[in-house]
Amino acid sequence: MERFRLALEKGNLSDLGWKGNKFTWSNKHEDDTFTKERLDRAVANPRWAHLYKEYWVEVLVGRCSDHRPLLLVSSKKDRNIWRGKKVFRYEAGWAKDEECEGVIRREWDRGEERGEKSLNFMNLLDNCSKALGKWNNQNKFNRVRAIKEKTEVLKKLQEDEGRHNSAEIKRVQRERRRKNSISQVLDDRGRVFRGQVEVDEAFRSYFERLFSTSNPNTAAMEKCLQNIVPWVTSEMNERLSRPFSKLEIEVVIKSMAPLKSPGPDGFGACFYQNHWATVGDKVCSTVLDLLNGKTSFSSVNHTFIVLIPKSKDPKLVTEYTPISLCNVIYKVASKVIANRLKEVLSASISANQSAFIPGRIITDNVMVAYEVLHSMKVSKKGKKGSMAIKLDMSKAYDRIEWPYVIAVMKRLGFCDGWTSLILKCISSVSFSVLINGTPGEVLLPSRGLRQGDPLSPYLFILCAEGLSSLLNNSDLRGNTKGISVARHGLRVNHLLFADDCILFCRASVEEWRKMQDLLLIYEKASGQFLNKEKTAVFFSSNTSVEVKRKILVEGGAIVQGSYDKYLGLPTMVGRSKYNTFRSLKERVWQKISNWKNFFLSGAGKEVMIKAVLQAIPSYTMSVFMLPKRLCKEINVMLFRFWWKNQKNSSGIVWRSWERMSQSKEGGGLGFRNLTSFNSALLAKQAWRILQNPSSMVATIFKQKYFRSSSLLEAKLGRAPSQIWRSIWSSLDLLKEGLRWRVGDGQNINIWGQRWLPTPSSFRVQSPNPLLNTCVLVKDLMFEGRKVWNEGFIKSIFSKEEADMIISIPLSKRDVDDRMIWGPSKKGIFSVKSAYHLEESRSRVSIGESSEQNGLGKLWKSIWGLNIPGSTKSFLWKAGNNLLATRKNLRSKRIVEDSRCPICLQEEETVLHVLWQCPAANDVWSGSVISVQKWRVGEGDLLGLLEVLTEKLSIGDMEEVAVVLRGLWLRRNTFVFESKLLSHTYVISTARESLEEYQSSCGKITEIRQQANTGGLVHSWSPPDVYWFKANWDVALDVKQRKLVVSRKAFVDQPAIAEGWALRKAMELCEDLRFNKVIMEGDAQVVVNAVNSQIEDLSYFGSIIEDLKVQMKEWPNWSVKFANRNTNTAAHTLAKEALHIDLEKIWIEDIPVCISDCLLRDYCIVNTDI
Repeated sequence: MERFRLALEKGNLSDLGWKGNKFTWSNKHEDDTFTKERLDRAVANPRWAHLYKEYWVEVLVGRCSDHRPLLLVSSKKDRNIWRGKKVFRYEAGWAKDEECEGVIRREWDRGEERGEKSLNFMNLLDNCSKALGKWNNQNKFNRVRAIKEKTEVLKKLQEDEGRHNSAEIKRVQRERRRKNSISQVLDDRGRVFRGQVEVDEAFRSYFERLFSTSNPNTAAMEKCLQNIVPWVTSEMNERLSRPFSKLEIEVVIKSMAPLKSPGPDGFGACFYQNHWATVGDKVCSTVLDLLNGKTSFSSVNHTFIVLIPKSKDPKLVTEYTPISLCNVIYKVASKVIANRLKEVLSASISANQSAFIPGRIITDNVMVAYEVLHSMKVSKKGKKGSMAIKLDMSKAYDRIEWPYVIAVMKRLGFCDGWTSLILKCISSVSFSVLINGTPGEVLLPSRGLRQGDPLSPYLFILCAEGLSSLLNNSDLRGNTKGISVARHGLRVNHLLFADDCILFCRASVEEWRKMQDLLLIYEKASGQFLNKEKTAVFFSSNTSVEVKRKILVEGGAIVQGSYDKYLGLPTMVGRSKYNTFRSLKERVWQKISNWKNFFLSGAGKEVMIKAVLQAIPSYTMSVFMLPKRLCKEINVMLFRFWWKNQKNSSGIVWRSWERMSQSKEGGGLGFRNLTSFNSALLAKQAWRILQNPSSMVATIFKQKYFRSSSLLEAKLGRAPSQIWRSIWSSLDLLKEGLRWRVGDGQNINIWGQRWLPTPSSFRVQSPNPLLNTCVLVKDLMFEGRKVWNEGFIKSIFSKEEADMIISIPLSKRDVDDRMIWGPSKKGIFSVKSAYHLEESRSRVSIGESSEQNGLGKLWKSIWGLNIPGSTKSFLWKAGNNLLATRKNLRSKRIVEDSRCPICLQEEETVLHVLWQCPAANDVWSGSVISVQKWRVGEGDLLGLLEVLTEKLSIGDMEEVAVVLRGLWLRRNTFVFESKLLSHTYVISTARESLEEYQSSCGKITEIRQQANTGGLVHSWSPPDVYWFKANWDVALDVKQRKLVVSRKAFVDQPAIAEGWALRKAMELCEDLRFNKVIMEGDAQVVVNAVNSQIEDLSYFGSIIEDLKVQMKEWPNWSVKFANRNTNTAAHTLAKEALHIDLEKIWIEDIPVCISDCLLRDYCIVNTDI
């Protein structure tokens, strides 16, 4: 296969794809040894693709051979592409122009002048779109001229590269236009529709039928939902029905992806984020009117349907997935509702579902399904076998009946007001199908949930509870029986992930019929039906041949699909893991073989490898340990891709992949080591089992593999599954990163376990002359009090360890000791921290170069410069001596003469080209003033950069970086074109490129800051009447390890100090019996942690959890973030307290040190003074 790839590359041949069945060969076996592959392909070079405008490859039916014939259909005529009226779209780049904000503000002001209430929000957007369109047309001349200039530059670059590349670009553009247009289509009856009008009619008719209700009767829905137990309490309904706030809307707006496709109004999320100061108030009032029922949803709920092909070259209308483009203003309202709905879903949806539920992920279903199937496969005992039925609901979202949605919600206990609001969202929609960019006629659906509506996923899983309740009740009554992976263990009868469903039951015709009856009940009530092409059955090993035959005969046309994969991963791994997962290598090669990738710069290739190529195996590696051979082969492919260029099939290799995979601070490029990354992903699964012992996946694994022990003490066991082998192999990494966070100290041994926040060992190192080895951490506290016994601790441990122990915060409540993830500041497992831990573990045995450690600071400063990515990539190559200088080329035996081609005097090294050469000196004489007359005696470029970094400002260093790259480009121009560019040209070009790049970045940063700080107050503001405000801050003397707020010694972590300070502020407010208090501080980490619903697992998490409990006791208290400028009084007072030895409280007097701060705040509030 490797030789075949090389032959394609050398011949510049590309795969033309396929239509129909992907697989072209099979061994035609009728038992478990059946296999099929795509062995036959049609390939062509770019010249052929340029000659034939339209082509496709059909896989035909094979009659005699075990290979299927291929039919290549081609045409030299290009298809006519419809160009309809252009739909308005707000361009994100407009925000960079200051005039754009003025146009929007003027239109918004005119709307207010006409009467804000009488002017509909959508009409206001329509007027704004017209004004922006007119403004854009007026400025279009300048943009067209700029585009022409850039086009000429591109043409010149293409000519430099050769005619072949220019032809390739045109071919790709033509191919993209062909794929993005629909010239003809077949409807579900096989009729052909050609041209814009006919195609639009075909899709309109199809979606009219798809979105038309089947009128389910009440009796069918009642029969389906009769076993659902209401779990929505009155308290939950109160939380759902509380008044909507402006803050919820602002949070949603900021969290939206700015560049996602807009709806029919043409305004994406970036419009609202970039111009929030102008449009924010009107947006909030409009959304609140929608949510409160003052405005109809139909005014904002028109939707475009875009068609996403399911296959490479679709023909039928059913081969397109409809994705809804909703107006952002509707999506904001829908997202606000969805955010509230998520709050009550987590603990209520059955454990059999894992889609869209916070805390549950797709791999939960994969792992449970794999373990059940593995048990079925290895099961040799028992008279009755078992079977697994994989189902797929056809057009699952589009066929959901609205009455069924409301019936489910009412059955679950949702109040009438909430269900009424949901019904308004889903029933007020209207559609227009976009065909070749032109919207068609308006459709009014009577059923269906839109894919693209933030609310739809959560409504769908609520609807799936109907099916789940039917299956669970059947299992409870004994009509059907699920499968257990261990004796007397949990029985699994079904798993659901969105529209993917897998059922488990006994292998008998009776249970097959009962399952079909249950599915039929669900289909009649919900409007859905099975996709027969994707339905498949898997039998356990102890199922008799006769029973299999009867079930397959009973299933008939339903059982047609393949059971090779579930949720994209293999359901079984055979003896050869390499053969099972080698398709990952094929997918990586397909991405690499795209000719466009060879035109990427070094920075572009870096992004391509990290963000695309190395991400391909990530999903598989999250549950399976890949063979090292496969990881090595993928690394080789990435290695070749990095050094390959568009002119040479191999390129010159300047550095090994292992050194390139080092971190950027270590002199590498930070490419992932796939083996270490695989271990980190698997350790995450082990962490989730450890943290969620009551989850289905944790229960299944415990019952099967470590019933009588803990996960950390588990053995591999007998006949383990491939997933358990993989997770078990990562336990050493998990154990290395786990730490104890002290609670009551009853589970932590002082001498043997990791509980100190000190790097390296995290264990006590002091000798133990007094205590036995079984003493627990609780013995270091005063009995009955949550306070450290400082005198006792200092008498036993060394001074450093004693101070460290005393600095550990203790909870005032009776809380258990907790296992946390030490490498992360938040105490929560992260793959990134686990990966770096695994890399450090692997480096322990081989050691680490002290030279690289010493240069870490230098590399960090280089990568942190605000310069183009291509310049950073160049500096990396230059700093590591990887440039193609004459000396380096001679070492590779490519050239014989190593002298500098410009001065012809000295040997051409990297330092010589960029610094020592007389030609380079001419350039530096006109560049940064600080280096014009420098003479540095460093032996390599890294040494030079280290000196420059120490002596130059960041701005000067950035100019030096682009000039260095300019010198190298100048040298290449001389070598290949015999032209020596002037030193003024090099400097001016470098400066212009730097200014253009930084200007672009500066505008983007400014826009983001404006969006993020739209309503941020930069001066202190007083609370409302009958409210108090408590501003808190802390001063920390790191040298003396002294925290002044609570007189707590030996605190050296700012987060812990800030937590202590907030606790002290709450204690003071509690003593004064203040009921309504706003507590403001400038510690964002602490404020976010206190307001988070998730348990804080950091080292200071015990303090945070205490503060949360106290907040619940005082429901009118709130903790908010305050900018440092608004918190000056508290900050100044805390710093002054460092010089006070005793605790001091001012009740009526004002401390002198903050009198000026208070006076300034008072004057700002009372502007008339």
